[in-house]
Amino acid sequence: MFSKDVKLSNLKPLHDWILVKKDFKEMSAGGIMLTRAKDQHPTTGTVIRCGDEVTMVKAGDRIHFPYAAGTTMEHGGEKLSIIKEIDLNGIIYE
Repeated sequence: MFSKDVKLSNLKPLHDWILVKKDFKEMSAGGIMLTRAKDQHPTTGTVIRCGDEVTMVKAGDRIHFPYAAGTTMEHGGEKLSIIKEIDLNGIIYE
């Protein structure tokens, strides 16, 4: 957890690391909002910021990654992860 005086906009991942906001809600094909059980880990998220060496994704991309990838942290009540680019499974196009 960050100290309260650290703003998310001031956090820039280094090298090939990616800051990701994890998805804890999903939509079904019929448009119904699904929530995950506490013991289920999200495997999708939205890229917030990227290190300078990241080449495959950019801020705003939706991505899929292994549930154990990276380091999870909390900031302002949001669950975030910092993940290496090589650990990503793919980009989600909608």
